[in-house]
Amino acid sequence: MASLPDAGPAAVDAVADAVAAAAAACFVRLDDWILFRLPSGNHKLVRLTSLDMTVNLGKFGSFRAAELIGQPFDQHYEIYGRDQVRVLRKEDIDYEVDEDANNRDIVDDTASQKLSHSEILKLKKANVDGELDQQGLIKEIVANSATFDKKTGFAKQKYIKRKEK
Repeated sequence: MASLPDAGPAAVDAVADAVAAAAAACFVRLDDWILFRLPSGNHKLVRLTSLDMTVNLGKFGSFRAAELIGQPFDQHYEIYGRDQVRVLRKEDIDYEVDEDANNRDIVDDTASQKLSHSEILKLKKANVDGELDQQGLIKEIVANSATFDKKTGFAKQKYIKRKEK
């Protein structure tokens, strides 16, 4: 086993500072540039210059920069309630893929959704108010679709992606 050379206090302090800097770089800090990937597929680059600043992501909502400070990079976040942000814990929606399935006989109309427009609006409001997360909203819409089980695996994923937007 190789031994490490005797390091003085200055070397130990330098290593400790380097480790602390690397750990801090994994979390959002004031004055960091953040690249947001929006549900539409577009990107927005924002510099967090103040704790009080509002980050506006257009139709997707807005939140105070302070909500992200100290949060880890490389996470999916969801805006909910009044200017609040939380980590979006994507549950893998595991649907059986039927290789013999095809979309030939599926008619794309409003009759295939069992929920009424007003019920869907109530679910969306519950999502915005923080009472229902995005995955819960999508699961509810999927569960009430008369044609979802008849779709191919690719079509199911495409349907879910469209609902996420």
